[in-house]
Amino acid sequence: MLREVKYNIKYMLTKKEFYLTLLIVFLINLVHVFLCINESLRLNQFYEEFFTGEYQFILYNVNVNFQTLLIIILPMVCTMVLSDASVIENKLKTTNMIFTRINYRKNIIIRCFLCFIITFLICMIGFLLNYILLKIIYGSGNYITLTQGVGFDLQPIPNFFLDSIRIANPTLFIMLITVCVSILYGVLASLSYVVSLYIKNKIIVYFTPIIFIVLIDMIFNKLELYSFSITTLLQPFGEFGIYNYLLCLICIIVLISLLVFIKIKKKDVLI
Repeated sequence: MLREVKYNIKYMLTKKEFYLTLLIVFLINLVHVFLCINESLRLNQFYEEFFTGEYQFILYNVNVNFQTLLIIILPMVCTMVLSDASVIENKLKTTNMIFTRINYRKNIIIRCFLCFIITFLICMIGFLLNYILLKIIYGSGNYITLTQGVGFDLQPIPNFFLDSIRIANPTLFIMLITVCVSILYGVLASLSYVVSLYIKNKIIVYFTPIIFIVLIDMIFNKLELYSFSITTLLQPFGEFGIYNYLLCLICIIVLISLLVFIKIKKKDVLI
């Protein structure tokens, strides 16, 4: 599979959309830091008088709230990294030529994996940049918290995601929710790529994460299973547990695996 890996990495590095994705992800995180500082200046509050870096963090801050942007825009942006590759190749009529040089079935698996890992890394690095800057500016620890005010005599809220870790070690909590949310962005990017194997339309590929999130949310909200909503899972200050997260993640991976299996089992691999 080394040939397919090299081909796809080289292909990705030639895409202007890849660099646009990097720019947007880092810009979102930097703008959030700027707005946090602006809010602190407006209120004339810093350090012990205001929330620490952990509570200012982009995935946890309810005052400078970017959640709508992160749930709607970021998944779409991440699909531009590699999820649209098959659609572009099909449009340029280069698909058959490419698959005379690399293995079609291996390429699908490699692209699916690369969509996940590259998206995961881009999001995680962007979020960590946000956290490091906020930690430098605001310090670290449970000085003032979002849910219980001053940081002494704190009690974890059992229904909140990893809340006991937040109390014991705020930095570890930030690392864990960063990994968890970045994984979700990664699997959504992989799902978009798999959809592109069936629907040769770039717009649909870009909107696949949003369509999927809305459909899943509608289903689980109808069943009153709000803790399984992807919108909820992408907001790690919500009321859900690690089992809700893992079950939802496994279901998405199973769906991706099923769609990939169906595609690579086709005898006619040329377009």
